[in-house]
Amino acid sequence: MPNRRYLSALLLFFILVALSLLSIYLLRPPRALLTNAPETEFAAGRAMQHVNKIAQQPHSMGTAAHRQVREYLLTELKELGLQTEVQATVVSNQALRRSAMAYVQNVIGVFKGTGTGKAILLMAHYDSQPNTFGAGDDGAGVAALLEVARALRSGPPLQNDVIFLLTDGEEFGLFGARAFLQHSLAQKIGLVINLEGRGNSGPSLTFEISPENGWIIEQFARAAPYPLASSLMYEIYRILPNDTDFSVFRQAGYSGFNSAFVDGYVHYHKLTDTPANLNQNSLQHHGSNTLALVRHLGNLSLNTTKAPDKVFFNPIGSWLVHYPASHTPIWVVITGISLFLFLVAGFKSKAFTLWQLLKGLIFYLLIFTLVAGLLVLLNQGVVKLMPFHRFINGVYNADLFFLAYVLVALGLFLLLTRLAYRFTSAWGLAGGVYLIIYGLIVAIYLTIPAAVFILLFPLLFCTLAGLGVILWGVPDAFNWWFILILVAGFLPAISLLVPLASLTAVVFALQLAVVPMLVLLLFWGLAIPLIYQIDANLRWRSVPLVSVILLTGGGYLTAAAVYLEKPSPAQPLHSDVSYYLDVDQNKAFWASGYTKPDEWNKQFFGNAKVGLLAEYFPAAATILLKSQAKRLPLTPPVAEVIADTIYQGQRKLKIHLRSEREATQLQIDIISQTEEALQEATINGVKIPNPKKIVKEGVLLTTLLLGLPEEKGVELQLTMAQTGGVRLLLYDRSVGLPEALIKQKRPAHVIPEQGINSHITVVKKAYFF
Repeated sequence: MPNRRYLSALLLFFILVALSLLSIYLLRPPRALLTNAPETEFAAGRAMQHVNKIAQQPHSMGTAAHRQVREYLLTELKELGLQTEVQATVVSNQALRRSAMAYVQNVIGVFKGTGTGKAILLMAHYDSQPNTFGAGDDGAGVAALLEVARALRSGPPLQNDVIFLLTDGEEFGLFGARAFLQHSLAQKIGLVINLEGRGNSGPSLTFEISPENGWIIEQFARAAPYPLASSLMYEIYRILPNDTDFSVFRQAGYSGFNSAFVDGYVHYHKLTDTPANLNQNSLQHHGSNTLALVRHLGNLSLNTTKAPDKVFFNPIGSWLVHYPASHTPIWVVITGISLFLFLVAGFKSKAFTLWQLLKGLIFYLLIFTLVAGLLVLLNQGVVKLMPFHRFINGVYNADLFFLAYVLVALGLFLLLTRLAYRFTSAWGLAGGVYLIIYGLIVAIYLTIPAAVFILLFPLLFCTLAGLGVILWGVPDAFNWWFILILVAGFLPAISLLVPLASLTAVVFALQLAVVPMLVLLLFWGLAIPLIYQIDANLRWRSVPLVSVILLTGGGYLTAAAVYLEKPSPAQPLHSDVSYYLDVDQNKAFWASGYTKPDEWNKQFFGNAKVGLLAEYFPAAATILLKSQAKRLPLTPPVAEVIADTIYQGQRKLKIHLRSEREATQLQIDIISQTEEALQEATINGVKIPNPKKIVKEGVLLTTLLLGLPEEKGVELQLTMAQTGGVRLLLYDRSVGLPEALIKQKRPAHVIPEQGINSHITVVKKAYFF
């Protein structure tokens, strides 16, 4: 009989593990179709041909590669029969932490419909970060739209126009999307679909849907073949330091969807974001959903796309359910009633006493806090073992780290719950968990009601299953009938909480590694009646066998994950260094955003200091590692006066600014003696944003102009008081370091750090007017 209980408990353990893994597996993207797929279908194989063209090399704004990608996109859209144009303009973004402007060149194509109603806008951005090939972000999105356009041309005409907007300048501040709002076509849009990438693999998640989503979510559930979305995803997205082009349209009141794949985050904005590393199944998911939605929405009226909000989520796989948000309080009350009945039945049947229930509540809070705290300490120790790991970059072995932490957390949880059973019953501990989770449900309902489903339905079904078992009579020994009832009640917890833990592990990696563990602690708390049966029957001579195995395995996998994270050509180290030259002072500097040099960039920091680069920037605010550098005879940016006029006490100065060395960006610092001395400054007629700052030399107005035109010049116009003048500091910024100063070439296992300020050459020149 003991052997039978042992095997039954072991079988139950593997059933729960299998169901948990299945809940994650069912969220996989669809299999990619090859180039020989029917012409009317979306095929990732065909779309990859575009990805290979777009992501041949980094193509950030203002580079020659950027121009080549734009010309390729125009050619493709024209060959597909779309009405095309390039929207070229200067636009500012006052929502950024620093003043920034951009010369954007949006690529627009219009697929004409047979009617005159509102149009569908399909959007993806074609620019990349400076130090990445941009296959996943966002070459995949652009390629998907080109393949959608081809498939639409192969099918019957639509009633509504479809506008293809391939935006520029998304990476540096959503500039292309902001510019398009000024285009006449913006007035015709009825609905927006945006495709993004925050990695290079995983399912395409529709993580953001515009407010008043009732009508939209109905159409999405009806038309998308693989709809993966939930009301909770946007709440997670909101706490991340990310925005997309869709944010601009959502804030302007447009309706629509925003979709992205987020796995493979370690490749996001890196040189490893190549076509070879892009998962074609993810691309297929992007395209299959988009094509189906366009064909469906293309024949519907888009005049009224807003309706009362709905709550929506995938209970299992890509099955999308939704219900009116107004029904949420009803579900909260129903769950509360179910919990109340469970507690009453537990007291009457003596499954637990009030004192056992209170002790269960207290013990679970202690267990939750202790396990979470130990996981935080473990993660801090792991990070210290990887001195050049930076949270912003993620980790290559994210899945292994997640699995290791899960084993450690579960081992600790089982060990501590076993201790708790000495003071309370299993059902008393479970009841305490249920009370805590219901408290969380009420708190979530009062703050973010759209997310309450994630705990509400797991608790509802667990309490109903527990109620059924208690009313039937809790058996003394392992009983499969009761186990099956509990497993059935636990299924919603598996299908909702396990994928959430997996998703948060992908999104947060080691930066917030405790978040998925918190989700799993709630999950395991709901499973206590089942976990008790496993742990109680898998002991060996009073030894907590399962806990020991899990903790040992978790420790081994943690050590393995740390070891496997070491840099290699397939898993390169991210290194940061830039070169700054001041032509007037005849000085040059190396600088890095990381105060500890790595094995490659240490060649630039022999006598380094840590501090502000105040000797170069009048408003320096970032702590850097810096050192003196050899001065090179680089040509500085040029400022030439076009016109200088005085009228009615005002001086208007027109200055042509250009980069002689064909840089991609131009920082402009204008310093006046008083705030009133400089009244206005514009670039190509667009006002420079941002309040002025007081600096040592006077009053500073600054902006960074991104994506210089092909001629590498713009017009600056200053309106000033008649008396006095200004000091103009120009910094042109180009991608890459001066090859003449690099003694040790960058090895294969080292790549440039991501971002606008990494691996750049900046040349400064001062002018007085």
